[in-house]
Amino acid sequence: NTRPYLMNTLFGSRTKLFFLFFAFGAGLTFAIGWLTQFHALSNDYWNILYYGRNMTLSQPESLYNGFYPFGYAFLIGQMPFTYVLPLSYLLNALLSGLFIASVSTLVAYTESIPATLVAFYSSVAAPFVFQNANTLSPDIGAAAFTAFAVFLLCRDWFDSVPRDLSRDAPETTNLQLILVGISLGLSFLWRTHAAVSIIAIL
Repeated sequence: NTRPYLMNTLFGSRTKLFFLFFAFGAGLTFAIGWLTQFHALSNDYWNILYYGRNMTLSQPESLYNGFYPFGYAFLIGQMPFTYVLPLSYLLNALLSGLFIASVSTLVAYTESIPATLVAFYSSVAAPFVFQNANTLSPDIGAAAFTAFAVFLLCRDWFDSVPRDLSRDAPETTNLQLILVGISLGLSFLWRTHAAVSIIAIL
């Protein structure tokens, strides 16, 4: 019973809805990648990949790039080159799913079906979101990690099922705050301009 309680504590009374939105968003993005034969639309992707494949801890200066932080570059740089495009699309799909789930589920807690549908549609089909979700770049990651942090911080504000704080172990609350910190940190490691949203959130 510990695992369901922990999941419910972190994601709230709409945990199943969160993972449903996540699965749809991830599946849709990966399907689009499949249909386009995992084509990299942005030339920046290859620059970032080169940066990631040539960074090494033995040369700390190789971690520095004036345009992109090393988080996304390091991750794709570890992927086997033969499968780097489908794996990068898979990464984009998972991050898109996280973004869609965070935005849509947070709004779903208002118990407004029209607002939830608008949030869901916007998080999937808004032009700038759709473009970033289906372009191999770190932008969707920065947005997804920031959205997940906001979801964890603000979910209780809208949840119609009051959270029983007396049942929450300090470790559970600490875990939630740790996840917020990790998410915001990852958003900055994906794109440095996420610092603006981090400052606004904190």
